[in-house]
Amino acid sequence: MKISICTSFIGTLDYFVTKGDLFQRVEPKTSVQNEVSDDIDYYLFTNLNELELVPYVGSHWTIVNVSQKPDSRIENDVQHSRYYKFQLHNYFLRTNCHYDSIIYIDHYLQLNPTVDWNAIAQDALNQASDDNLALVQTFHKDEFNSIYFEAQKIISGCCDSAANINGALDFLYMLDPQIDLQQTILFRENWFFVYCPKHRPTRDHFDVFWEHYMNPKYTTKRDQPLWNFLFLLRKKTSQVTNLVKYLDNPGIKERYKIYYDEKNDQK
Repeated sequence: MKISICTSFIGTLDYFVTKGDLFQRVEPKTSVQNEVSDDIDYYLFTNLNELELVPYVGSHWTIVNVSQKPDSRIENDVQHSRYYKFQLHNYFLRTNCHYDSIIYIDHYLQLNPTVDWNAIAQDALNQASDDNLALVQTFHKDEFNSIYFEAQKIISGCCDSAANINGALDFLYMLDPQIDLQQTILFRENWFFVYCPKHRPTRDHFDVFWEHYMNPKYTTKRDQPLWNFLFLLRKKTSQVTNLVKYLDNPGIKERYKIYYDEKNDQK
């Protein structure tokens, strides 16, 4: 199974480094080069200059400059970066690269190099169906349990304005007013996930998300309210487990208080 590990960052070098320090990278250069598998390709999609990143990014990473927007509807850096989170399968299709599985991680995360990603991806694919996506995600690190609750936290944390968030919630309500945005759900997080792009229903789900995300009526740059809403709207499921155990960042578990037991893993 051919795997690509991808991350995206559109911004300044200062923020690239500061964000990594905040979450305690294992070391300045990502991962251990002599443990990098030949079956895995690493891509960093960024507007930053490759020479600037040399002290901070291991040489096994292919740095792809993405100064030009891949979608004419993109209006800001956040949307630009999100393209290389949710549309990687289409990017690779255009570049004639064919991967059996894609792992997305936020740029400050470090993966444990001993993990068998082939087995994780193959298990997701084996369980996949039209309604069960070939996708593995983690529970929300702050234990959010509803779309509305996350929306209020975005506002209180000054991650977006109340006007933008409420406009986005209105958009979700318009898509299906029967869905209760305050209901308790299995809330997925998008900082780290694994998916199999050759499974068409999975690929389609990512594409449906992108079209809604780029709709001007979805008035926030935050992706998780919409992402979790679409599982309800489209009646889809996926594997949700404790992916955090596969990270090497020493501060992550302590900071976000993630203590999920394997027996509580859910689909």
